[in-house]
Amino acid sequence: MLKRKYARISIVLFLVGVAVILLSPTFSYFGNDWGLVFYFTGLALDIAAFVVRFIFIRCQSCGKVSPMPQWTRSGTIYCHKCGERFDYDK
Repeated sequence: MLKRKYARISIVLFLVGVAVILLSPTFSYFGNDWGLVFYFTGLALDIAAFVVRFIFIRCQSCGKVSPMPQWTRSGTIYCHKCGERFDYDK
């Protein structure tokens, strides 16, 4: 059973990382270094989101990293490799 907690952590880290990357040009007006700091912070958050996804969100049967993280139950998703259904808790 896939943990919805890890799916939500992955989604939040990714969205916050994208928002920080998109806002980094705004902070570059305060000084060149601040734009780079925010850009690399956003990049680190996106990398952390993918690490959480690749470590904790895998198919229960074959172990392939194929399920998309889901915040809520929004339909049934199946593994592309083995065809098993992904079961999230709660």
